[in-house]
Amino acid sequence: MSTKLSIQSQSLKSMTLSDLETLIRHVVQQVLSENKDTPRKTISDSGLLPPEFLATFGAWQDSRSDEEIISDIYQNRTIPASS
Repeated sequence: MSTKLSIQSQSLKSMTLSDLETLIRHVVQQVLSENKDTPRKTISDSGLLPPEFLATFGAWQDSRSDEEIISDIYQNRTIPASS
C-alpha cells in the first residue's frame, strides 16, 4: 500500500492531518483485527473485586407495582413542606 509506505517514512511532525487520520485508521484496524478473537476480560473476571461486592450490582427486582414504588419514594425520600 503506497499510502502506508509513505506514512511510515515521514516523521509525525511533518505529517498532514490527512496522513495522521490514515495512520490512526490503519493502526486501529490492525489492533481490532489482532484482538478480534481474543476474549475480553471483564473487571469481574479479573479477581480485583470481591464477589460479595459484585453481587450488589444488577437489575432491580421488586414485586411491587410501579405505583407502589413511586408512592414509597415520595413518602420516604422527600422533605415535608414546613408550615
